[in-house]
Amino acid sequence: MTRKDPVRMLPPFPWLRAVVLPLAITLPLTILCLFLDKPLSEYLRSVSPRGDIRRELETIQQFGSVTTILLVFILIALLQRDRLRRMLDWIFAALVGGLIFNGLKLLIGRGRPALDDPWLFQGPGPAIEQGINYSAMSMPSTHTTHAVIGAVFLSAFDRRLSPLVWTLVALVMFARITLGAHWPSDTILGLGLGLAWANLCIHRYWGVRSLDAVWKLFVPRASPKFQEVYERERRNRHTFIAGRTP
Repeated sequence: MTRKDPVRMLPPFPWLRAVVLPLAITLPLTILCLFLDKPLSEYLRSVSPRGDIRRELETIQQFGSVTTILLVFILIALLQRDRLRRMLDWIFAALVGGLIFNGLKLLIGRGRPALDDPWLFQGPGPAIEQGINYSAMSMPSTHTTHAVIGAVFLSAFDRRLSPLVWTLVALVMFARITLGAHWPSDTILGLGLGLAWANLCIHRYWGVRSLDAVWKLFVPRASPKFQEVYERERRNRHTFIAGRTP
């Protein structure tokens, strides 16, 4: 008898709500914001905080970074070790998403606010000439995409964290603008792209399933862990179940 594919356990993926809607909202907003980038950026930089508050913003803007992932990994290992494998979905989304969004940043080639021209789109040429210099490119904001990926994962892991992590995403976006690292439209595009990508990766368990696929490739008799992980997540009453409203 053919063994049932455990992936079929997943409810139908809500493409409209999880992917299409975030992009349908943020892409037009990004285009609209292009015309407001300069005055908004100048105003927010003019009221940029100083001293300790500025240093706090500089720290908060790293939410979703490698350090955040490592800290959450350690906390889950200490507090809920049986759910640690779920971290694979965040790691997958961050690694592959980082490649995709940095590649997009390179292709768009938008100059940073320091150049004082929100309409400076140069394509990949200048960055390649500088030795693939992503730091010179502005759109999309990858700090925002990584913050959103982290927020989607942590909200899925425990719904009670949602207000906290989405507040952190908003602070990351604000910090990137007021600290002069990005135009407002960069962060809006980063929000939409990060949300669509994270929903795909995390609510469809792409990290867990990818490791299963690689493991089976080298050890054909190995048992996939996806079914075990998914059933454990379903039993957790604070966990988002793909296809249902959280």
